Amino acid sequence: MSRKIFAVAVIAMLFCACKNVKEDAMKLADECEELYDNGRYDAALSLIDSLRRTYPDVSGARKKALVIYQKAELAKAQDDVKDTDKALQQASEDFHVIDSVVARHKTDGVVTAEELTRHTRMRMKRDSLQTRFDVQCAKIRFIKKKMKE
Repeated sequence: MSRKIFAVAVIAMLFCACKNVKEDAMKLADECEELYDNGRYDAALSLIDSLRRTYPDVSGARKKALVIYQKAELAKAQDDVKDTDKALQQASEDFHVIDSVVARHKTDGVVTAEELTRHTRMRMKRDSLQTRFDVQCAKIRFIKKKMKE
């Protein structure tokens, strides 16, 4: 009889422990969502990584965290696209100006090494920003595709 009582007690303790683990994981997922809602995307992503490591078997919390993770990554990428686009527009304008000057000076045969160096650096900056912009746009498309699945 005492074995049955012991077995029932162990099962009850395991059930309570399991319930507490699920509650703790859901609280952490709720905290991730609050961080996301407050625009603290990096903190939310960091906490989601902690949740995944700490509670790998709590599927409800992990599913909620996945949705938040995708939304936070999307918001970060969109912010980065806006910032990169502004910088790209400015770099393109700056390059256009120096390109005109260098072309005119080349025609006149008075172009300087400094002008050519500045021209090359401006082109590299513009091209680098364009690449970053394209990569972020691709990342946004990928995240949106994954969110639909």
